[in-house]
Amino acid sequence: MTNARRPVLFGSHEGRQGRFILGTLRLRADGSGTLRPLAGPPELFVPRDEAAKALDGDLVRAEVIPTQARGKTRGPDPFHGRQSARVVEVVEQRRRHLIGTLDKRGGEAFVVPRDRRSGAPVPVHKVGRYGHGDLVKVRLAEGGAHGSVVEKLDGSQARTVMLEAAYAQGFSDIFPAAVLRAVDALTETIADAERARRLDLTGLDLVTIDGEDARDFDDAVFAEPLDGGRFRLVVAIADVAHFVPRGSSVDLEALRRATSVYFPALVLPMLPPRLSNDLCSLNPGVERLSLVADMVFAPRGESLVLQSATFHEAIIKSAARCTYRDIDAFLDGGRVAYLEPLRERIDAMACLARRLIRTRELKGAIDLDLPEMAVIADAQGEPVAIEPRARTLANRLVEEFMLAANEAVARHFESRDLPTIFRVHAEPNTKKLAECLRIAHAHGVGLQFARVKDSWRGEDCRRVLNALVKAIDGHPAARSLSFQILRSMAQAFYSADNAGHFGLASDAYLHFTSPIRRYPDLEVHRLLKESLGAGKKRRQSRDKVEERLDAIAGRSSERERAALAAERDVQAWAAARLMRDRVGERLTGAVSAVTDFGVFVRLDEVNIEGLLKPERLGRSRVELDPGEQRARLGSKQSLQLGHRLVVEVERVDEALRHIDLRLVRLGV
Repeated sequence: MTNARRPVLFGSHEGRQGRFILGTLRLRADGSGTLRPLAGPPELFVPRDEAAKALDGDLVRAEVIPTQARGKTRGPDPFHGRQSARVVEVVEQRRRHLIGTLDKRGGEAFVVPRDRRSGAPVPVHKVGRYGHGDLVKVRLAEGGAHGSVVEKLDGSQARTVMLEAAYAQGFSDIFPAAVLRAVDALTETIADAERARRLDLTGLDLVTIDGEDARDFDDAVFAEPLDGGRFRLVVAIADVAHFVPRGSSVDLEALRRATSVYFPALVLPMLPPRLSNDLCSLNPGVERLSLVADMVFAPRGESLVLQSATFHEAIIKSAARCTYRDIDAFLDGGRVAYLEPLRERIDAMACLARRLIRTRELKGAIDLDLPEMAVIADAQGEPVAIEPRARTLANRLVEEFMLAANEAVARHFESRDLPTIFRVHAEPNTKKLAECLRIAHAHGVGLQFARVKDSWRGEDCRRVLNALVKAIDGHPAARSLSFQILRSMAQAFYSADNAGHFGLASDAYLHFTSPIRRYPDLEVHRLLKESLGAGKKRRQSRDKVEERLDAIAGRSSERERAALAAERDVQAWAAARLMRDRVGERLTGAVSAVTDFGVFVRLDEVNIEGLLKPERLGRSRVELDPGEQRARLGSKQSLQLGHRLVVEVERVDEALRHIDLRLVRLGV
């Protein structure tokens, strides 16, 4: 496979075109597959002979098979009543690597994939230094017909699982040689001409604030109070675009990935580490090129409004590498030696953050405050616990400053009618919102809104959702009901068309603050530079520019979903891994969801969910009602969200990510 190929781009206009659709092929253990369209219709079934035309994870163009073309079959319907498709063309080979066991027989060698969806054994060449039975990583050639062994793996189960999850979604931990050569040729020395044309902000007390385990520092912040209750906020972002010209080999590989992927103790970066961890990392005491948003906020009642925003190419020097933990301790009155010289700045940041949080609340932004569950791992990536990630004032401070910068840059483009890539979040579907309200009512949550009106839009929907968020606060099923609210809302995506951001109550929003790990941010940087007269403009019509941006947005949205799928798969594996030695134990928990195949229970001690299948509920008659999130056990008892119970861990399957439970008793 040649890595120099330009990544396939597709925009939101792609989807069903007549009887043809564009989608991702997912193979099943029996050789058949499913097609997951990028937009439009639901999953389609792909028969075995059609699925054999591509690799698992490939982006394919497929033709919908008319019902009458299926022909008559005897016995069970292999399509199970689903619409099906035939593969017309492999648009992009997503899987570039696989992991498997080396099988050497005579003069031939094959690698048997660990992932059954990867298909038949793959012939490999030049394996003299690798032994029969070795666990190896293979780089696939174009079409996947053969490959080459890249390295022998050390047998670490955790790292192997993470790589398999990444490979299955089309990501890679290896950069092409041409990309690495191009990055190695870069220098951190700032040329005199570059220094002369940039704003010198090295004297400004900008600081980075990240987690203890952060590997790259792409944003630095500064705040100070001004007269009349105003605040100045400066957000400096690493100038990645300076090092990654549009259309270069580094850029094409970044676009292919479109995002970094984060696993416990392992990151698959969008850019080579030489860029992400060195040249573009705002390390303390080192001059770095940056793109800066310099904003002034003025009071208006209880709110703050953006009074002005200017943008500059600059040179900065971070004054300190701060951590969330240290900032929180400092704001709580603790002594943190390296922060003492910055006390005035830290206090100003905290004050401004609180005001921005209040402003967003008054605008009606939706804040579910659902703690993210994080896998805590050792140095080898082996999970040791799953814990909620704290969302403290320090976290909120950085979050609010990044939101403010993103919104300010979006307004810059909107006010000048300039094309860019927006982050769009649509209003919730009123039917889903009505279902969410109905579930809340069924669980005893009192609300003044008896029903949802089809005419409700924007502010009305936000008012209902915010009222619901407040009403469930303190409810035994608050976490589960919060997920119901989340499921009622649309998924955010990238687009060249600005349709606003419902959840943030923003008319214009985009991503500007993470060009190291998100491709849309990198493209926004280039466009912002061009708008400031600092970057080379392509001589293209407005339509051509928007078509290109929409295509980048479409690819970035799809790759974002793929990264999330890989990360969730690893988290599900980690949960099963942590429970494998607890089979037979009895644990307390609460009902977290009811589906048509069982009841999910979140276990208190471990923050992990397991499944109670109907037959393990200990009743002769069980009625599962996902619509009301309730399981009826006979005529007198039922389980609903938040109900407490004692369960036994009955079976754990790491490969399938299953944790099966058995009900011991209701109540604890």
